[in-house]
Amino acid sequence: LFMITVWLGAAGTVKRLHDLGRTGLWLVLSLPWFVGVVLLTRVVADAFGTPADIIAFFAAVAGTVYALGAASGIIGPNKYGPNPRQ
Repeated sequence: LFMITVWLGAAGTVKRLHDLGRTGLWLVLSLPWFVGVVLLTRVVADAFGTPADIIAFFAAVAGTVYALGAASGIIGPNKYGPNPRQ
């Protein structure tokens, strides 16, 4: 079930990236950043005993979701196909 969820999330993100005129490789390029955020916040949480890992992780995810969701797509067709809203 987890792999199905990951697959569907990745497919939706790639479709959104295509709407923005970007390749799906942007998703692959963002993975080390997320892993780094998780690892760094775990170190901070272990050192200070605060829920900093949870706050930082959700801030990173929320920032990415906002950036992908708030950006307007390319008007008209692009190299990935026609605009589905037209």
